[in-house]
Amino acid sequence: MKEVIFADKNNYNTIAQQLRFAWMKNILTQTGMDLTNCFPDSDDPNDHTIEQKVNLKKALSNNNILIEDNIDNSLFIHIQDKLIAWWKKPNYDKREDLSERDRKKRFYIGINLEYESVFDVESE
Repeated sequence: MKEVIFADKNNYNTIAQQLRFAWMKNILTQTGMDLTNCFPDSDDPNDHTIEQKVNLKKALSNNNILIEDNIDNSLFIHIQDKLIAWWKKPNYDKREDLSERDRKKRFYIGINLEYESVFDVESE
């Protein structure tokens, strides 16, 4: 699935990280595994506590799930060595709103996302 999200030029990276974190939580929820005490209530990865991360690591190990979290912000989720979901590295486009009079607010960022999971394919 491809999608473009528009964000302020000052916080676009934070928004991209929150979207990726929420997507990962959603995929793991759809696997049916027990995620009790594994994630914060928010979609902000900065709210993810050490205790929650430890609980998540245990739950992933117990369910034979591997999350490949790459430095380029791509993400791959495997169950028993089978790829079930992927999130590609986002691309960013600088855009301009010519109707905006305030030059400081005129520029914004388009976050180009591409991701897929076996759950998306089954629902089509």
